[in-house]
Amino acid sequence: MESHGYRITGDNYFFLNYYQLPESQVEKTGQGRGKIYPAFLSKQYEYFHYIEMCEYTRHDVLAVKSRAVGFSEIAASLGVGVYSTRRNAHCVYTAFALPHLEDVLGKAWF
Repeated sequence: MESHGYRITGDNYFFLNYYQLPESQVEKTGQGRGKIYPAFLSKQYEYFHYIEMCEYTRHDVLAVKSRAVGFSEIAASLGVGVYSTRRNAHCVYTAFALPHLEDVLGKAWF
């Protein structure tokens, strides 16, 4: 998709329009959290283009990042997007420790 001279990748489009995040703000204590669609962020835009460049040049994607900055949501979305839109595609998740891997997989299969 292209708008105002900027093109977002298919994976970024999938993330913005189909992936749902847990709502971070609640009106009343104990009401639970709903689901919302992610907002457009420029660093995520750059990251999705990096992923696409790696696909075109047949390189692996590597992301070294701190914990709790939202990239596991993107990783979960990428796996769901691949599973949902690309025939015979494979997606592999790895993590330093099993709890971190379970966090990403839980987001992919909510």
